[in-house]
Amino acid sequence: MSALQVCIDARLISGYMGGVEQTIVGLAHGLSQLTDGAEIYHFLVYREAEEWLSPHLRRNCRLLYARSAQKTGAQSGWRDEVRSRLRQVWHGVAPFFGDRVVPIPQSDGVIEQAGIDVMHFATPLAFRTETPNLYQFFDVQHRMMPEHFDAYERRARDVQYQIFMEQAHVVSAMTSQGRRDLLKHYPKISADKVIVAPFGPAIAAYAPPTTEEQMQIASRLALPERFIFYPAQTWRHKNHIGLLYALAHLRDKEGIIIPLICSGRRNQFFPTIQQTIDQLQLNDQVRFLGFVSPQELHVLYTACHAVVFPSRYEGFGMPVLEAFQAGRPLACSNISPLAEIAGDAAVLFDPTDPVAIAHAIHTVMFDYNLRQLLCSRANARVAQFDWVQTARTFRAHYRRIAGRHLTDDDQVLLAAAPIV
Repeated sequence: MSALQVCIDARLISGYMGGVEQTIVGLAHGLSQLTDGAEIYHFLVYREAEEWLSPHLRRNCRLLYARSAQKTGAQSGWRDEVRSRLRQVWHGVAPFFGDRVVPIPQSDGVIEQAGIDVMHFATPLAFRTETPNLYQFFDVQHRMMPEHFDAYERRARDVQYQIFMEQAHVVSAMTSQGRRDLLKHYPKISADKVIVAPFGPAIAAYAPPTTEEQMQIASRLALPERFIFYPAQTWRHKNHIGLLYALAHLRDKEGIIIPLICSGRRNQFFPTIQQTIDQLQLNDQVRFLGFVSPQELHVLYTACHAVVFPSRYEGFGMPVLEAFQAGRPLACSNISPLAEIAGDAAVLFDPTDPVAIAHAIHTVMFDYNLRQLLCSRANARVAQFDWVQTARTFRAHYRRIAGRHLTDDDQVLLAAAPIV
């Protein structure tokens, strides 16, 4: 029998979908290490927009180019302003025209001509195809926090998610909580085809910088001797503002000044964050670096004194595992699924309470014995989340979808209970 041809959808521009980008890199890292199968893995990318992924494709992994041009998430100058205004106008009137105005892309024929047997849609926006496929479901934030989306955005997500999940042979959630949320908000989707496949820590897929490179990066970024680190795009639900109020509380009530370094693309909500920084007079204490390279991310994790993750909503929560992988103490929101992923290896807090955030930060920064205990627990916890194991799990599902022979190992993976 010929080799199973699998295609993973990787059509994105680096820096604009940080969490999705990291999961695809991690999956490529895991699949590239599988040497006991006959599968070929094609990663569907935009031409001249594959530099973020190509270094991670080895052995049985290769690139497949989409016919459509790359779609950058940014413009410049007055064109950006005009397009933003037009988008706002369209989003305001589109709901009056019903579901028919929601775009549902069709396959451009590339995967069919390439003889793909199974398609893995690893980004939210898939396309219609007759090729058997797996759809990766990320979250229901538009249902849980509808105030963060306009009416058109909420409707478009619902229509697209429903269609792509109905089309899929398998729908993959990242946690058991994510699976429950999916089935609650999309009851027409059969529970039998919704699986749970957690990811590994993203930085495990990137080669760490050398000692010399670490020193150069730390010097270039002018990192303070002690700081807390928060990696996240500046979306409203990431709760940077709550974190800023926590730092102001520590300064004003405890007399403690703790530098904060944030990474992640600065999007449309960042001006509101900057206003809060100005209001609380935290400009000398807080820095936003924007999107950073994988090597810079490595250095930020290893150089920080602790990681803080105050997000108010997550579908998974990659920074939890990244902090564990880097051996850094973590102060983390007590929301699901973060609490389940972290277990007893982090100091948990209520993300709606800046004082609680402040106390958690103080604990992971200054309680030496607890820091040591958390790092020990983190090592054991992160060992359970492995990209190769994730890749093996997905490979078992690819084989099942395609009707190929399942090994004993495949059968065990398909029957295994989720780890989170």
